[in-house]
Amino acid sequence: MVSERRKTLFEKVKKGLGERLSEIKPEDIAKFAAKEAAGAILFVGQIIKDAFVEFSERKM
Repeated sequence: MVSERRKTLFEKVKKGLGERLSEIKPEDIAKFAAKEAAGAILFVGQIIKDAFVEFSERKM
């Protein structure tokens, strides 16, 4: 069971977060998402490359 104090805190955080998120422009979100995706592609690509190299070495 959640205490009243926690419920109040969560409601305040939810309200504040909603207000802050409504101030963000969709263009800013798109820029952020594109930047993060580009970084993730490099990271995931390296993981796939490492796995491929390791798998190839095991087969030999």
